[in-house]
Amino acid sequence: MRHKRLIYIIFCFLLILISGLMIAMNMHEWIKIGLLKQTDNYPFGGEGPVPYYYKSAGLYSLIMLIWGILFMVNLIFGIISILKRKISRTYLTFGILTLLIIAQFIHGQID
Repeated sequence: MRHKRLIYIIFCFLLILISGLMIAMNMHEWIKIGLLKQTDNYPFGGEGPVPYYYKSAGLYSLIMLIWGILFMVNLIFGIISILKRKISRTYLTFGILTLLIIAQFIHGQID
């Protein structure tokens, strides 16, 4: 019983930590490119082997905003599950987080 509780606490910690990092990374890019217009050192215009969303700064910032929102919604759902002590929903949220990370990686491979 004690091991299950420890594993659950570790999953909760990782869920919050990883989600927070993913939100911070994506929202930072959105703020930097979309709001502050700091586009130096970014290969916009499709130069070289870059994902399709590097065609313009606007498209790139929109994609980063969407990913940030997806991770944020998942984190909110996870925090609600943790607070309500819904163990199965918390594990589900962690699984969705894993799928979101894989999906973002695959999305970044699309030319």
